[in-house]
Amino acid sequence: MSAAEYRKALERNRQTYALFAHVIGVDARTARRWGDGSRKIPAVVSGVLRLMLTGVIKPRQIRQAVRAEEIDGAKRPLA
Repeated sequence: MSAAEYRKALERNRQTYALFAHVIGVDARTARRWGDGSRKIPAVVSGVLRLMLTGVIKPRQIRQAVRAEEIDGAKRPLA
């Protein structure tokens, strides 16, 4: 996924960089860097956005999964 595709996907999902970063458990700066092209977008992030676009998953479901990882003490950041 290119930076332009990432920005468009966020727009179509009504997500800001900060909101999406919160949903997936990364720093907002990381999400902005993906958007400006200064940092490569991980495949898992591309996949999450594509699933959101198709309606397969909702931001709430992603955040719940991230929280479950945090509670278990096994937090594995996406970036």
